[in-house]
Amino acid sequence: MVKIHALGIIRSMLAASCLAASVCHASCIPADDENFEPEMCDVMLPPMAHIDITDHHGDGVEREPDCNSFRPGIPEIYRFFSRAKSVSQQAWSHELTWVSCYVSGTVVFKDGRKGSWHVRASAIGTIDIEGPAPVTFHLYCPDCRFHPFWLGE
Repeated sequence: MVKIHALGIIRSMLAASCLAASVCHASCIPADDENFEPEMCDVMLPPMAHIDITDHHGDGVEREPDCNSFRPGIPEIYRFFSRAKSVSQQAWSHELTWVSCYVSGTVVFKDGRKGSWHVRASAIGTIDIEGPAPVTFHLYCPDCRFHPFWLGE
């Protein structure tokens, strides 16, 4: 009985700190070495009020398809953020596929905070959230197998 009560208190404390931060990690999937996937954690970003795409970057023809084929709109960026998982900066930098094609922009959250983001054609990206305790998330979206991402459809 005491263990259950203590566990309940710990969960309440975690939930309170999660709500205070407005950003939460829910659960993690262990690394899958057989399929070359890093450990991935669910991330609950604060609700977004507005996203802008400010720039498209790329070296043109990098491979087939070329960077000109990576032109996501606002709906695809929202979809990316709703499906993306948080990965370590180490995994993001060294274990995932990098391509030079990416879009970047800004975000305003419903709580008034602002941020910046970028998303690459290989379905990786980052989001930086401003505030008293700024935070950066390194993201990977293995479920983004839809156009215009290059993971395949």
